[in-house]
Amino acid sequence: MSQPQGESTPQTYYTRRLLSPAQTLGNSVADAIDFLRVEEGHPDFQGSEKTTEFIRKLDTLFDMCNSKNPIARYSKSRIDESNLEQKIEQFHNFSNYLKELTDVEGQPLVLGRRKTPFLGFMMTAM
Repeated sequence: MSQPQGESTPQTYYTRRLLSPAQTLGNSVADAIDFLRVEEGHPDFQGSEKTTEFIRKLDTLFDMCNSKNPIARYSKSRIDESNLEQKIEQFHNFSNYLKELTDVEGQPLVLGRRKTPFLGFMMTAM
């Protein structure tokens, strides 16, 4: 039996909850931050290089996890035999990147109080 129009399944609800933050932190946001820092010299965005690096890496991870299109390129291409080794290497690189992230006091984020999202991304990338 189909769902009445306008109602969502639990799977759709959780998918929307996951995709919304990922879509918010995309390359266009990183581009805007870079523009404000570099082109405009806006003081509030000075020192934001690591933030834009994180946003771009996260966007690439989501693209890789959601890749289904057989003719797409780069991180949006689906995972198949021809690119499996490259994709595995990219996942491992992202996982290692997350392991090395620290807070302002030098504490690794994967060991801090708010470690769950970082550990979740690492598990996804493994």
